[in-house]
Amino acid sequence: MQNNNKNEQSSSDTERLRFGVPQGSCAGPVIFTLYISALNKVVQKYPADLYGYADDHKIAFKIQAGNHENEAYVLQQLDKCLIDIINGCQLSS
Repeated sequence: MQNNNKNEQSSSDTERLRFGVPQGSCAGPVIFTLYISALNKVVQKYPADLYGYADDHKIAFKIQAGNHENEAYVLQQLDKCLIDIINGCQLSS
């Protein structure tokens, strides 16, 4: 896939794309949906909720305040979840 930017006065050199999707492409929304679907599958393995709107997503874990065992467990699960997300992103690049 190739991409270049044009305006009324000039255009940039054509560059071969190694990653991503050209902005405004028809494939963009479909690829983004696939990416978010993969993120959701990772988060579902954990006691967490994924909240999102457009390109802004948050992962929420519930912690019982004052329950140190629960706090340690949730932090451990959060750490594992983030490692799974990072590993998934590295596999897809």
